[in-house]
Amino acid sequence: MNSFNRSRAVPSDQPFIAVRTSSSSAASSNRHKAIEKPPWRENDPPPNTDLLFRIKGMYRLIYLYKEQSSGGLVDKTLIAQESLAGLMNRLAPRSYASLTKINFASLDNVTIQPLGIYGDKAAIVDFLYRVAGLDDETAAYLLASAEQYTSGRSMRPILTSGIYFLLPKSNPPTSDTFHGHRSFIMYWPEDTTWDDMATGAVCRNRTTFMRYLTKLTPQIRCLISRNYADTIVWKGADQELDDVSDFTDEDRDDGDAKDERFFRLKVSGVIEQEEGAELYPGFEFAHRAIVNPTLPSDVIAPDTLSDTLRARLVFGETKQGFLSARFIPPQKETKIVDTDLKQHALPSFLSRYQNIYLGNYLTEESLDILLNEGGLQQRAERLTSQWKAVTKTLSDTCHKEMNEAEVRVQIAILQARQELNHQVRMKIVEVLVRVYPLLDPQRLNGIQASSASEADPEFWNELVVKHPSVLKAESEILDPRSISHITCQKYNRIKRRILEAEKAMGSELASERDRDNALCSIIYDEIRNDGALGRLVDGYSSLGRSIKGDHSRIDPSKTTDSEFMATLHSLAELPHIRPLIDEVFDLIYNWGDQKIDELSPHLVYKIESIERQEMENQAKEQARMEEKRAKNERLQVFKQALQKILLVEPARPRLVVCSLKRRRSLGYPTYELKGSVESQKEPCIEYTLFLLELTESDKTHIQENPLFVPRPEAYGAASFKLALQDSIRHIQAIGTKILLIVDRPSGISIWLSERTRIGHDQPLKNFPASKRRYHFSVHEQRRLLAIAFIEPNGQTLLQIQAFDENFTSIQARGSPRNVTAWYQDGPPEIKHICFAGGPEELCIVEGSGRVRIYSFVSQGFRTATLRLPPDLDVLSAYSAPDDSAMIIVEQVPSAGYQLRVYHWNSFGQLPEGCILPLPENLDFRSTTEFCPSSIGQRDNVAIITIIPNQHTMRCINMQIKTKNTPYAFKSKDGKSTKVLENTMHNSFIDCHAHVWQRYPVVSAIKRRVVIKFRVVVTV
Repeated sequence: MNSFNRSRAVPSDQPFIAVRTSSSSAASSNRHKAIEKPPWRENDPPPNTDLLFRIKGMYRLIYLYKEQSSGGLVDKTLIAQESLAGLMNRLAPRSYASLTKINFASLDNVTIQPLGIYGDKAAIVDFLYRVAGLDDETAAYLLASAEQYTSGRSMRPILTSGIYFLLPKSNPPTSDTFHGHRSFIMYWPEDTTWDDMATGAVCRNRTTFMRYLTKLTPQIRCLISRNYADTIVWKGADQELDDVSDFTDEDRDDGDAKDERFFRLKVSGVIEQEEGAELYPGFEFAHRAIVNPTLPSDVIAPDTLSDTLRARLVFGETKQGFLSARFIPPQKETKIVDTDLKQHALPSFLSRYQNIYLGNYLTEESLDILLNEGGLQQRAERLTSQWKAVTKTLSDTCHKEMNEAEVRVQIAILQARQELNHQVRMKIVEVLVRVYPLLDPQRLNGIQASSASEADPEFWNELVVKHPSVLKAESEILDPRSISHITCQKYNRIKRRILEAEKAMGSELASERDRDNALCSIIYDEIRNDGALGRLVDGYSSLGRSIKGDHSRIDPSKTTDSEFMATLHSLAELPHIRPLIDEVFDLIYNWGDQKIDELSPHLVYKIESIERQEMENQAKEQARMEEKRAKNERLQVFKQALQKILLVEPARPRLVVCSLKRRRSLGYPTYELKGSVESQKEPCIEYTLFLLELTESDKTHIQENPLFVPRPEAYGAASFKLALQDSIRHIQAIGTKILLIVDRPSGISIWLSERTRIGHDQPLKNFPASKRRYHFSVHEQRRLLAIAFIEPNGQTLLQIQAFDENFTSIQARGSPRNVTAWYQDGPPEIKHICFAGGPEELCIVEGSGRVRIYSFVSQGFRTATLRLPPDLDVLSAYSAPDDSAMIIVEQVPSAGYQLRVYHWNSFGQLPEGCILPLPENLDFRSTTEFCPSSIGQRDNVAIITIIPNQHTMRCINMQIKTKNTPYAFKSKDGKSTKVLENTMHNSFIDCHAHVWQRYPVVSAIKRRVVIKFRVVVTV
């Protein structure tokens, strides 16, 4: 039982182990057979490259990571932080926030019972079928070997080797082997993990992960398929080794033999070998970038471009690689410009560009800034003066049009004033009648008998449509609230007496006569107070005065004038009140006439002001729009003329000004410039460099067996561009740097830099352009570069350039040596050069087939020469990486290609050398290039070829035998040794012994765990 409690996280030192063969059932066997081949095609797009996300409930804890180091690919084990975080949050929600913020308290409450699982891939896949519900496609990817994941093909999904935690689906397995376990810790192996002859790196990885597995869980099950179970040897056979027959009794020392700490050895010669060379199969590397790209039909390019675009090899004495090319047609490069410039910086910025393009939406203000503050006026002084004159003329015309528009508006308003005044008076009458419905419109002032009594609706609708503000002015001036109260003192007195009379009529008096007398007293009291008529009825009745006194407190303001007029209509039949009612109406009509005379001028003035302002604004706006339209037309003509002046050299980069605005700030103004810089890029060739690297396991295999065929991987893709006229003469990987020699129109340029800096750094060396022809050869160990200069007259000059220890600089060793004097029959045709075995010696292959060695020390040729067959075409000549021999690649008319090897130690003694025809089972007819290299170590010589139409690189291992007698140490003790029978997959069991041997540490905290070792084999 395991827990996340840190104090109890140390499991037992000895695991409980069970071995199970999982391929016994027919259904499982048929299922594996049905998915034996992965369900992908070569041209299919790559799916998700991590199979972890396809297996539900599985989390990665520790995984194997291959890191590129100075010594090659190194295997490292890393913790899968993101996947482990997901597992923690599933077991205890929100327990993991970050690497430094983990809630261990919540994890301590989680108890799990993980069962350790390890075994071969087929058995584990069968286990995942039952436990995790694996689908057939994912199972096919899991069972695919690493050979199907080479970098030469599309990336396909894989599951990295490592330790995984599995939480299966809800229903537990029915098998009793896994009953009761709802979590598993699984070790997913590499392809060759369980091979007893696996490389040292694979064995170390196996031991490391088994150590992790035994420490994570105390109970482990080993799942083995039938194919592996049948090869396990469960008991070894002892046998004696009779390997001391070569020793005599005199070689033994009994005293020393008794002490096992001493070993007696003697030097014994191994079989002596003669000079020669043999070919052995090598690796084959495929990559989609190894092609000869085809050009589009619309691209016009030189005829030699197809040869430039072919994939080529990257030379290297200890490294291999290839170079792919891609044609990039002419294209426009645009760099966005968005900057703020000070006032003094704007002219200097614009002066950098001879070509300035004015954007289509550039405003007049921006043009003024460019011309005046930007200094462009100096480039077009005459055109700028004409533009200023045009703008002044247009501005004057606009002002003149505005003044004339004001006069026209004033005349139009005066002409329409009479009609407007009449319609306004009608509108006021209409409002009065609406407030006081008993008024007769014909009696109001300004209304003639023949005229209409209402305002013209069409007139006012048209006026409101043209000038919507009139409606607001009308509502403000003709507000019904302002005319709902009649402000006349006499009218208000009569109104009060009539209201008192109305009240008296409704009082409860003794008789009807008394009410009439009281009513007359009230009415005529009002008359008495008003002139002589009132004095005649003074003191009319004491009863009337008493009633009057009772009703004199009535407030007429509490009754609105409109309500009061409605009351008059009901009292009009009374003879005593009729005179007062007539007088009231006369006062109301007089007040109405005054209101009409008061409000109409005010409303007319307001309407005319609105009409004047809006008509003037409309006329001015029209004049400004006309000015703007005319100015835009002139502006476009001006911009076109200015554009011709500013675009001087179209081939050079140009500045496109989209907008230029002035910003006010403290001190000097700043300008916001937005646009772009456009430049026309010439067509070029983009090269991509790929280097091959061996894994540590492959290097270990090669050290043990030089004929081992590795599986290299491509890494470090780096790109650089060269002009269409440039051609690569030589490219070679030297350590971590790349030597690049390019023939350019300006001469020969030599770069030596890191692969990511190719084409970016300055050339290390330049040779000026001339009609010379060049040949190059590089010796990495001696840090030398040999150059053969072929003058137009045929003279041949040889020179050696030396690199420093860090390959950062190059210096010539003396002046070029003229070797033409050594040729009595005239200068020969030099076809190839390469370094020879001696110090500062250069081998020269002539066009006639003669091969000679020139020594820079003695400044002369060796006496020994070679004569190649005249019917053969020598494609290339190289020195072997270990300086043992010269390798010549020849093209035989009837037999294709063949190799010819000449040992430097016996140069000139064997005229024909060692002829090695290329293997017939390999198709080299489409090979375009050969180069020698070495795999693992320099004496493991290999010939690398590239076949673009097959997208492959091929390697042919070459064993160059030199004439020597190697020696070796042999034991003299003659002790018999017991060895086990040769095994194939006993690592399933032996891995636990390897863990103990590598980690012989006993846990300091002892735990009481029942230790059992049980082997369960189900067949």
